[in-house]
Amino acid sequence: MDATPHRNRFDVGSQSAGNINNVQRDQYIQYVQAQRESFLREVAATRTKARWLVWLGLIAMLAGMGIFFWAFAGTFGSITDAFQSVGDPAIFQQAFDSFGQEIAGVNAFMLGLILATVGQIMLIIGIVLHIVATARRKRADRELAAPPAWMFNS
Repeated sequence: MDATPHRNRFDVGSQSAGNINNVQRDQYIQYVQAQRESFLREVAATRTKARWLVWLGLIAMLAGMGIFFWAFAGTFGSITDAFQSVGDPAIFQQAFDSFGQEIAGVNAFMLGLILATVGQIMLIIGIVLHIVATARRKRADRELAAPPAWMFNS
C-alpha cells in the first residue's frame, strides 16, 4: 500500500467555443410559464361563467318564487270565499277555474314554478362550476408552480 496521498487536479488548460447560452433551461421555463398562464386563463373564464350562472340563477329563482306567491295570494282569496259558502259547489268550481292568473297567456303558477326551477338548476350548475374552477386553480398552483424569481434575474 502506498502511503503518499494523491492530489486530484480539476483544472483544465484552455477551452474555446463560439456562442454558448443556456437555452434548454430558459426554454423550459418559458414553456411551463406559457402552459401555466394558458391554464389559468381557462380557469378564470370558468369562474366568470360560474359567477354569471350563480347570479342569474338566483335572480330567476327569486323572480319565479315571487310570481308563484303573487299568483297564490290572488287565488287564495277566492278559495277562502269558496270555503265560507260551503253549500254552493259552483263557487268551488269558479275558484279553481281562476286558480292562478295568466301572464302572457301562461298560468302564473306554472310560470313561477318553471322560472324558479330553472333558476335553481342554474344556481346549482354555477356553484359546481365555481368549485371545479377553484380546484383547478389549486391544482395549477401545485403542479405548475411558477419558477422562482431568481431564475429570471440572471
